[in-house]
Amino acid sequence: MMNIRQAAHDISDYIISLRRHFHMYPESSLKEFDTSAKIRQELDKLGIKYKVVCNTGVVAKIEGKTPGKTVLLRADMDALEVEEKNTHEYVSKNPGKMHACGHDGHTSMLIGAAKLLNETKDSWSGTVVLCFQPAEEIAEGAKMMIEQGNVLEGVDGAFGIHLWSDVPVGKISVEAGPRMASADFYTLTVKGSSGHGSMPHQTIDPIVAGSAVVMNLQPIVSREMNPLEPVVITVGTFNSGTRFNVIPDKAVLSGTVRCFNKDIWKDIDKKIERVASNTAAAYRAEIELDYQKKTPPTVNAPEASERARASVAKILGEDGVYLMEKTSAAEDFAYYADRVPSCFAFVGIRNDAKEANFPHHHERFQMDEDALEIGTALYVQYALDFLSEA
Repeated sequence: MMNIRQAAHDISDYIISLRRHFHMYPESSLKEFDTSAKIRQELDKLGIKYKVVCNTGVVAKIEGKTPGKTVLLRADMDALEVEEKNTHEYVSKNPGKMHACGHDGHTSMLIGAAKLLNETKDSWSGTVVLCFQPAEEIAEGAKMMIEQGNVLEGVDGAFGIHLWSDVPVGKISVEAGPRMASADFYTLTVKGSSGHGSMPHQTIDPIVAGSAVVMNLQPIVSREMNPLEPVVITVGTFNSGTRFNVIPDKAVLSGTVRCFNKDIWKDIDKKIERVASNTAAAYRAEIELDYQKKTPPTVNAPEASERARASVAKILGEDGVYLMEKTSAAEDFAYYADRVPSCFAFVGIRNDAKEANFPHHHERFQMDEDALEIGTALYVQYALDFLSEA
């Protein structure tokens, strides 16, 4: 059996070159056509069969020497609408687009893992499904791959990685339980009646009603939720009016909602609608709520987390296991974890000496590329550990 850590190190130049290629040519969600083509090109070189699903998604399978369990390894591949402000030689060549979240690294690591798993397939049993997923940044890709691409058919468990800027390079977090929050988006329209700003009694003022709605949404968190359960209800925009002396006919609010408890996630939209509707009614206004449930919380199954912890220790030693608090950012890997026992790992990329210390989505986001071989090794180690279990 190969030394997985050493094998990943031996192909680190290949993985880094892939990452830099993807970084130079970032593509927006659902438009990852060149990225998809490059993935397929590399799989062709490796002799790995694949299929294209959901236009840009790529699903490949590597079968071991005998039948057995099936594990899915997932990497997302879309970029963000961010103008890069780094100055390295592989800076984005697509204006207004940037891999500012690490997906270029995820894709490269999974290709590296595919290479190692394919080269050793005569030494292990079972099946590894490689899932290169589009559209994570808009929280649509995972659901598409599952419902349209049937990627979880016959799959016994799933594993995903996010390169993480708050974790030092050489460390990995794989704790059990909730790891990332749900992510819902909403648009709330407060409907009033317009008129002259000097004669408010002839109007139904949506700005006043909307302002009251903003204030009244917060007691949902402070008075309807268990204080031990983190919940965020954010109003991010409030748009209304065209002129200083005109009371408009509507106000449009938009925002996001985050939580870690699936039971809360299932009905928090109903609470928001109740409070907003009743508050607006007190001011004689009405509301219309467009609420989009984008992704549930990402929850690591205990057994998958324990397996991943052992995998980390095998490639990095016990010192490589890192404890990290859950984050209110969201991930649509949650949809895989909602259907099969799964683990989502946070692989450290932070290194102050290399200026790899900017937050995700920042225009100067960078990673310590030493992390790429670590993530590649973890993909392989977890897959083999999963498949070796009876």
